[in-house]
Amino acid sequence: MLSLGISGENRERTYIQLGSTYRCIGEYKKALELLKKGLNEFPCNNGIKIFYAMTLHNL
Repeated sequence: MLSLGISGENRERTYIQLGSTYRCIGEYKKALELLKKGLNEFPCNNGIKIFYAMTLHNL
């Protein structure tokens, strides 16, 4: 979905939602990689920061 050109607020939410989903199903490395990309693109997004921290905790 992200590679298809989703943009703006929807793109930010997609990073959070997909990253959270990966984390919930135990795909921690995928979650970390995706959330790291999200942080690079949206460094002020606290939701991405929170799920990134939770994924680090899981790892």
